[in-house]
Amino acid sequence: MTILSARNLQMRPLEPDTARAVLRQINRQFEPRPLPRATTTLTWAPLPFYADMLLYACRDSATIPAITKYVLRRRHQVFVLDYTAAPILAANAAAPLQLDIKTVADYARFFTSFVWHKNQPQFLVERVEDIPAAADLSDEKKMILGQVLRPLRVHASADFENAFEIYACFISGRELVSRRLLILEDGQMRCSPDQRLMEDASLMMETGMR
Repeated sequence: MTILSARNLQMRPLEPDTARAVLRQINRQFEPRPLPRATTTLTWAPLPFYADMLLYACRDSATIPAITKYVLRRRHQVFVLDYTAAPILAANAAAPLQLDIKTVADYARFFTSFVWHKNQPQFLVERVEDIPAAADLSDEKKMILGQVLRPLRVHASADFENAFEIYACFISGRELVSRRLLILEDGQMRCSPDQRLMEDASLMMETGMR
């Protein structure tokens, strides 16, 4: 399951004719097992750190549960997101990536939603409400989480040109951790060792790739 942590990232519907044309193009990347046209719905969203590269969600409702695959698309170029950094870095070079102090936090939210950390999903958390299991947590646990969560902070790197450092909290497995990210000009991301803030089974993220 992919949980999009980008704030205000609203997936939008496509007109039927446009959706059919885009799916034909995207399906070339999924051969020999393309997504079925009759049961696949496409939605899209712009990303503020690309000029004309769009994010598409391809949801096949014929499976139980429904499977959603994500791609980045720019004109004739399609990059299938596979929970590694490689397709995002390739898209960054093609777009090209445009990072500044206003867009780098959105890029960090996007990147960490689609790139696993140490073979498990990660999820950037800024508020208790951002936690995937928030609705199932007790009021007491929400209060504790609110006390340990730290606000996301961004500043320009003092050591690397056109790079940024971000301090943020993540759910990784069953832990809530604090992590420092270094984001380079080409979108590569390096991170410091995690500082564990809390461990609780109720924070566990589903690891199925949906």
